[in-house]
Amino acid sequence: MPYSYSYDEAKKIILVMQAGAANRYKEALDWMLYVRTDPRVGGGYGILCDLREGNLQLSPAEAFTCGTLLGRFFHGQKIAFVIPDALKPMLEKQVLAVRAAAEVQGFSDARDAERWLGAASG
Repeated sequence: MPYSYSYDEAKKIILVMQAGAANRYKEALDWMLYVRTDPRVGGGYGILCDLREGNLQLSPAEAFTCGTLLGRFFHGQKIAFVIPDALKPMLEKQVLAVRAAAEVQGFSDARDAERWLGAASG
């Protein structure tokens, strides 16, 4: 599985970790579908997606579609991405698609992402 999931009950964060070399559109959709069904979503939990260990490869159209789905699946949710610099253009396309439905922010440091999510949770 190219993604792993964990939960920090104290910080109220759902953590999605990407791993592996071949992470494509289907795997990006799979993590959203998996997390969407978690009862913690919408219960004050933020979502932290750490993409530093993987190699996410999405076309501009796929990135925009993923962003649109993020907004639909996680409406009103705070989502932080921890990303390498190479993925910043892809994240910008996702943010454009999601902006009206969910708060999405990119970070290079996981602690900064956690602080930002914590500000929303509580």
